[in-house]
Amino acid sequence: MKLHFLTVMLVSLLVASCGSSEGPAKIVSPPVVPPPPTGGTQPPPTPRVPGFGNNGKLSINVEEGGSVSTSPNVGTCNGRATCDFTVDRGTIVTLRARPNTGWVFEEWDSCTGPSGTLCIETIEALTYVKAEFDPAP
Repeated sequence: MKLHFLTVMLVSLLVASCGSSEGPAKIVSPPVVPPPPTGGTQPPPTPRVPGFGNNGKLSINVEEGGSVSTSPNVGTCNGRATCDFTVDRGTIVTLRARPNTGWVFEEWDSCTGPSGTLCIETIEALTYVKAEFDPAP
């Protein structure tokens, strides 16, 4: 009996606190703000790749037997390594493969502008290049 009385009291309190003499409660939504006009006076924003902003990433993989230097001097990557450098997008970087003594430069992999030991790349969001070396005959 006490449990029934307690249940009735709780339900009565809930109903009393939720309702009002003015009718059912109203749902209030935030105001809708229209987007700003695109009146041709401002250029659209430059799209950004998540994690990079306006920078690009140059990733150089160098096999055993040599190194790769860059111009402008972004950095040098020595053999048996992968080196990552942050570079402004649109920068043209010349990579130069330098074989160690007893080794020869074999080829570039994933280079868009190879010319012998040189590789010319325009840096975008992510630019990957690999330098391959072989033991000298």
